Amino acid sequence: MAEKDIAEKNFMALEDVFADVYNGLLFNGEEVIKPDDLEDVRGFSQYKADDSKLHEQERDVLKLWKGHGINLAFMGIENQTNPNRDMPFRVIGYDGAKYRSQLLEKETKCVDDEEKQVYKKERYPVVTVVLYMGKDKWNYSNNLIDCFNPKLPDDDITSVMKEYISDYKINVFDIGDMSLEDIEVFKSDFKMIAEHFVRLRNNEQDYEPDNRSIQHVDEFLKLMSVLTGDTEFLEQKNAYSAEEKEGGKVAMDRIMEYRYNKGVVEGETRGEDLITSLIKKLKENNRINELDRVLNEPEYRKELYKEYGIK
Repeated sequence: MAEKDIAEKNFMALEDVFADVYNGLLFNGEEVIKPDDLEDVRGFSQYKADDSKLHEQERDVLKLWKGHGINLAFMGIENQTNPNRDMPFRVIGYDGAKYRSQLLEKETKCVDDEEKQVYKKERYPVVTVVLYMGKDKWNYSNNLIDCFNPKLPDDDITSVMKEYISDYKINVFDIGDMSLEDIEVFKSDFKMIAEHFVRLRNNEQDYEPDNRSIQHVDEFLKLMSVLTGDTEFLEQKNAYSAEEKEGGKVAMDRIMEYRYNKGVVEGETRGEDLITSLIKKLKENNRINELDRVLNEPEYRKELYKEYGIK
């Protein structure tokens, strides 16, 4: 499994994050689903393809919500960072597999004073949300019927056929397309992930985050690292003590400050290395008399960097 997939699943599988995503997207931030009411469910399913071999498919995160004191629904989260026009096919496969598995589940019951394996009678709905966290807007249909290739012709025969073709609508939430006001419905660490993508979509690369505490520091930094491609987030994991991580003393503004200070130090070091190389070149070419100008005129210094191929 790819590192990005693992980081996404580990973060989204956190009960408070999972519940927060559903509460924010479905219930406008009201705490309808509580973390303690969620139970992990095996996300694997098997199917036979045309080659008659048994294949296994794995969905990202699946949990059983035991709301109102009873088992109420299977709830899944699928993560996407690139638009996928075939997403309805994938989701219907995951959901269908979970519905089918309910028909095959057995339990031990006492029948005529004898313990027997019998099929369970409970049947629960399956709800799946697709979290799209990409730089570009999601531009594909969420309906199965729009994904056929070639597209169905617009004629009388197709009009009749459509009445008998079962459509399937998926629930795609384009996080980057939300506003900063929209993401206020989130309360967990996911809010900071959402803010990153909202600002990324709006080309706000440099922003000042608030001092909100991060509850799951390791999982958060790993996810930010793979989503942004910036390994400095991983380096910061070792910058905080276990007490700080568990005590909620690590905040997004502190992370950005750490990265900024590190960048300043690295920039200063690199600048010193460039000047040292340039001075060496000036000495070699008997131009040391230009040193004062080099130190006081940045534009002239850049010209000499280019002249001597110093990078």
